Amino acid sequence: MKKLFFVFALILLLAACGGESEREKQVALDRDGDGSTETADEDNGAEEFDENDRDGDGKTNSAEEEISTKVELESNAEIDGNSIVIEGETNLPDDTLIAYEVTHEEDFEYFVDGEMKVSDGIYTEEIDVNDWPEGELRVWTSFQTILGTSVEQPEEIIEVFGESGENIEGDNVTEGEIINSVESIQTLNKN
Repeated sequence: MKKLFFVFALILLLAACGGESEREKQVALDRDGDGSTETADEDNGAEEFDENDRDGDGKTNSAEEEISTKVELESNAEIDGNSIVIEGETNLPDDTLIAYEVTHEEDFEYFVDGEMKVSDGIYTEEIDVNDWPEGELRVWTSFQTILGTSVEQPEEIIEVFGESGENIEGDNVTEGEIINSVESIQTLNKN
């Protein structure tokens, strides 16, 4: 019995002295001294493989990239000769439609509306106002999910921002009774 006790005590002593504690393992793995540790399963120096990073440049190449619900929309309109040029920048994805309306402030017979398609964060449109009378012209631009009866936003835009734009966030969100939008209004003087 003494012999069995002695063997058991020796095994416990070897286990206590010979094995590293979990804390000692973490300290040994903390090579940089910054408190972060690597696990024994990690391949030191190897990068994780992202299946969407097909070309290895560190960027995700997935068509399902996440779209931010915080909309940034800058719009500027200027009279250039006999035209109004609307230009703008946004963080909205390509093929998103930006609605516009140009109206004469005194003669409502002069009215133009349409959509501009976003490409690489930019949208632009040129509107001929050569035959319009002099006076103030109102230029309205807007990102909204509901555009009209014949024109619709791409399906991915509707999915992210909601049928009525209920998910649109940002500094210039206009909350309407039917839809939410991000708008810009400018007044130009045609001489």
